[in-house]
Amino acid sequence: MFTRPFGFERAGRLADACELLRAHGEGAKVIAGGQSLLPLVNLGLAQPDVVIDISRADAGRDVSAADGYLTIGALITHARLAGGSRCWARPPGRSGTPGSGTAAPSAGRWRTAIRRPSCRW
Repeated sequence: MFTRPFGFERAGRLADACELLRAHGEGAKVIAGGQSLLPLVNLGLAQPDVVIDISRADAGRDVSAADGYLTIGALITHARLAGGSRCWARPPGRSGTPGSGTAAPSAGRWRTAIRRPSCRW
């Protein structure tokens, strides 16, 4: 199946992405890693007028642990999450439960996991 042409915009900030969404309306789709939208476009199931890439946006890549909660930004890549850090090795107060840094290396195919965001919306 052939897809129809669509525009492409890259947002450097999430505020820019919001402006682009407002400007392009219903025909705009957001992409961060491409693992969900691009197969739908290839199959003709999604036909966006414009695709807005937020993969290089400046926010949403932080991981923090506070007050017994682990917060993972929506744009953190699988590779960074799997790389781990002491703050996300295990959820606070759950000594027997593996954390996202422990589980991430075994989730998905490594060729696509290094680029895709770990959080889906």
